[in-house]
Amino acid sequence: RKQRLENFVFYAGDARKNAEAWAGCFRTKLISSLLQTNRTHQDNHNNRDNISSMDNNNMELHIVSKDSRLNQTVYNERMRSSDYCLILCGDTPTSRSLTSAMIGGCIPIRVGSRLRGLCEPPCHKGYGWTVTGGKYPHLPFADRIPWQNFPEVKEEDVLQEGKQALQKMFEKYTIEKKTRLRSIMDQVRSGWIYGWGDPVTSEKFGDAAMYVWESFEAALRTDNIIS
Repeated sequence: RKQRLENFVFYAGDARKNAEAWAGCFRTKLISSLLQTNRTHQDNHNNRDNISSMDNNNMELHIVSKDSRLNQTVYNERMRSSDYCLILCGDTPTSRSLTSAMIGGCIPIRVGSRLRGLCEPPCHKGYGWTVTGGKYPHLPFADRIPWQNFPEVKEEDVLQEGKQALQKMFEKYTIEKKTRLRSIMDQVRSGWIYGWGDPVTSEKFGDAAMYVWESFEAALRTDNIIS
């Protein structure tokens, strides 16, 4: 297994421009704030929202467009070698980044409380995000995963403090604590996978369908809809 770089943070995702007006989600501003003291390449010719940075300061962050996405092999390798992966808001509650991080063993850092069903500044109610409240979070498999143990930083703190907001978080997560989180991730990895190989012909299935059904059943029991 590839050795991870301690406190190294990785992110690659689209700008999701619609989310800015829909729900006050500014991915480009969040990434730019984290990179404000680093050497950053910004492509002003093709897409001014393309931002990439890879330096010796423990971060590799990319805001990409359709034509500048990372090769899938490179993306997977970064997930396996980074200590943390950022989970940013988007135009819907679903997140490929969270799935990839959980499968790759890259501890997810939630930026903002939206996945917990909340809407704190700069979030505002709008299209794409439903403010469900803390009782009904968007985080999946809450019956199996103690999400409260995983790191979360406020969007406002990242926008105002940049990387310092992450540095404060790093201090709270010792090697032992990260090892416990990765043990949890290992135990539930198959629950994020629907299957392997050809989606039509393969008979190698993961446990995603079972996890979804059992989470739905657990939610019904919590609300006393079934016993």
